[in-house]
Amino acid sequence: MIKYLDLVIKFNICIQLFLSFNCIAKEGYIEKVKQNPLLVDAQNKFNELDYRGSMIVFIHAIQESKIKNDQLSELIAYRGIGKILMDLKDYDKADVYFNKCLVLAKKIHNTNEIKHVQNDIALLYTLKKQYHRAHNIFSDLLRNAILEKDTVGISMMNLNLGLVNLNEKKYIQALQYYFTSLKYSKILNNQETLCLLYSHIAYSNCMINQAKLALCYLDTGNIIAQKSQNKSVLFNNLSLYAMIYDSLQMNDSAIKYYREVMKINDTLNNNQETALISQIIQESIEEEMKKEIELLQQEKEITNLRYQRLIIIFTATGVLLVLLTVFIFLYFRQIKLKKEKQTLVLEKQILRLQMNPHFISNSLVAIQSFVFAGEKNYACKYIADFSKLMRIILYKSRSEYITLKEEIEILEYYLTLQKLRFESSFSYEIVTELSADPEQIQIPPMLTQPFIENAIEHGLAMLKIQGNLIIRFKQQSNSILYEVLDNGIGREASKKIAGKTNKISQSISITESRLKLLNKGKKGKITIEIIDLYDNKGGASGTKVSFVIPVNTIFQKQN
Repeated sequence: MIKYLDLVIKFNICIQLFLSFNCIAKEGYIEKVKQNPLLVDAQNKFNELDYRGSMIVFIHAIQESKIKNDQLSELIAYRGIGKILMDLKDYDKADVYFNKCLVLAKKIHNTNEIKHVQNDIALLYTLKKQYHRAHNIFSDLLRNAILEKDTVGISMMNLNLGLVNLNEKKYIQALQYYFTSLKYSKILNNQETLCLLYSHIAYSNCMINQAKLALCYLDTGNIIAQKSQNKSVLFNNLSLYAMIYDSLQMNDSAIKYYREVMKINDTLNNNQETALISQIIQESIEEEMKKEIELLQQEKEITNLRYQRLIIIFTATGVLLVLLTVFIFLYFRQIKLKKEKQTLVLEKQILRLQMNPHFISNSLVAIQSFVFAGEKNYACKYIADFSKLMRIILYKSRSEYITLKEEIEILEYYLTLQKLRFESSFSYEIVTELSADPEQIQIPPMLTQPFIENAIEHGLAMLKIQGNLIIRFKQQSNSILYEVLDNGIGREASKKIAGKTNKISQSISITESRLKLLNKGKKGKITIEIIDLYDNKGGASGTKVSFVIPVNTIFQKQN
């Protein structure tokens, strides 16, 4: 009888395990369960050991939760089905449902739900005699509960670790965990956990031949179970009473409790009931699979529609991008053509300004006078200089940049011919204050030519004394300073003589247009400044024209 009773007790340890799990479920989900009438009904039927009724209601709860997209209620219902299957010892199917719970818990990112499901899986490992895996999970959960100062968690994890040791027949270690759990449960005044703990402590004491002490603990737990109407614990206690009385050799009492246990056990192990529940589960699984297939087909159709829409969008976007690219290309091409046209017009204006008919005519007259005077050597020299100047102007005026050495060479030819025209009535000097070789520096060609011509013809030519013209190239920190200084009569006096439509204003206008084109699209800008010079008495003493060419507009020749 003792051996058979031991088998009954082992069966009822499963109920104890489930009840431990059930207590955690109530602690974790009591508020959510109260909000859902189906979950309340299913839980009540389960507590009354009506597994078939509980299973049907849990399945309805899952269907309703999916319609409402209430994933937490769906998770609780799956756990309920897992509990029923675990109680019916269908551990493989129970494992499937608990893993569904774990997937949902991670999906909703709820740490507490993940802990509860991990607890369920560890209890399942215990029932499957995978004690090492169960012990590891419970130990991790206990450490987290201690860190978070979670009294309920500490109580329940100690109870569960006691269960693992109990199943491994480590009764002394089991009692240590049970008494720790009992201390926290008394603080919490958790009646369900207390009556369960007393039953476990009673069983452990009985197994270490402390039957009388076991009977005392069992009586205490039974009183609490009767007050809380916990049918699962009361049923389990019947088995314990039968075992303890048998250990105390009180055979009549042992047989009495044994018969009551067998009567209830026969009801629980009814094959027809188990078959019905299995059928319900199978139908539920098939229905879920059918719905999942329909859902997948709908998702596939939606995906195809989205794919077609994306193709249309990408095609339209591609066409728009092509059109936009063509438009941008044509727009910038039009701007380029317009700029080229402006540049060509400006070049013609510059060329006309630089090849002033008066200058050409006067130069030729001067050369002619040398010929008539019989000074053929001078005439030949100046004809050669004039020819070189015209050739350089024709070729270099189209270049955007020339070397500083070439600029100085143009100025030398030009000023030599101007001195010839004005019979050496002025002197000139070209000064270079540069740290770099003039041949290695490039600048826009003949920027100052219009101003030099103005300085000679409208400033120096009007003087009664010797005129002086200084052209200076000076290196600054980040630029080159290009200056033209003369000691002529000044701009104001020149305007009075030449009238309103004088060439000075025309030169400035064309140079400003040229600078605008040169500066376009560049960070550093070439600037111009014209300053009237005065002597100590406030009288006009000449003009200074300054160009500042930034370093980033100076191009070094490649070796």
